[in-house]
Amino acid sequence: MIKEELMADMKNFMKEKNQAALNAVKLLNAEIKKIEIDTRETLDDEKIIGIINKQIKMRKDSITQFENAGRPELAENEKLEITFLEKYLPKQMTDEELGNEIRKIIAELNITEAKQFGLAMKETIKRVGSKADNSRISSAIKEILK
Repeated sequence: MIKEELMADMKNFMKEKNQAALNAVKLLNAEIKKIEIDTRETLDDEKIIGIINKQIKMRKDSITQFENAGRPELAENEKLEITFLEKYLPKQMTDEELGNEIRKIIAELNITEAKQFGLAMKETIKRVGSKADNSRISSAIKEILK
């Protein structure tokens, strides 16, 4: 389970004095606990993966802002934290695997035109889950349907 892995890694990062990794894991743990308290439920791995994806997206936005503001050292720190967070995500599908899965879905649902993009997107997200980013899924579907 991801939560146990996070706790073990946090202890290791403290021992190693790896501040960047420790910060990334602490912030992730805090967000998980906050959501668990707010919803009064224990989060499963799938929901935690969603939180990790949000954390990564926030950091990518920060990188863009730091680079635009001329603060490359802060952008580098965010990039480093992203590498630590990505460790907890499931293995991502290759572009070829994703394309094959989308073609299979399109054939099963008998999708023939770009107007049915939403249907293909919904089903692909449902089947692929967190093994591919939604923006990658969207781009692949658009490429296949054009």
